[in-house]
Amino acid sequence: RVRSSAASDVYKRQIYHRRTVRFYFWKVISQMIAMCFFIAFSPIMRYGLNSEYFPLSNPSLTDLGFDTDQYRYAMIYSAANFLWYLLIGLITDRYLARFYPRVYRQVRVSDISCYFLTKKVLILCEYREFRSKT
Repeated sequence: RVRSSAASDVYKRQIYHRRTVRFYFWKVISQMIAMCFFIAFSPIMRYGLNSEYFPLSNPSLTDLGFDTDQYRYAMIYSAANFLWYLLIGLITDRYLARFYPRVYRQVRVSDISCYFLTKKVLILCEYREFRSKT
């Protein structure tokens, strides 16, 4: 027989918030990495040694090619999109710190200080955080 207590529901809600916040930030970070990748490697592929094999480098090769203005607009769009995601990430970070401090601390502790460590250390960090609140 399983009963759902109020404490269990609160804990489940905290886990849900923590997972949602982590997913959101990984999504924002992945978009920023994609924009940086395009900004860094697109000029290399367009003007580098293998430029004749890159389909977006020469409009006469295919219908997909970018002329100079279109390529410049694509780079500007990517840079603006990167700055937009950076701004949204910073605003969300401050919003969470102000209105959801418990979730913010949990995500910070588990994602930053214990990210590259073993599961035992991660459990230890979560235990220390739990002990400091009680």
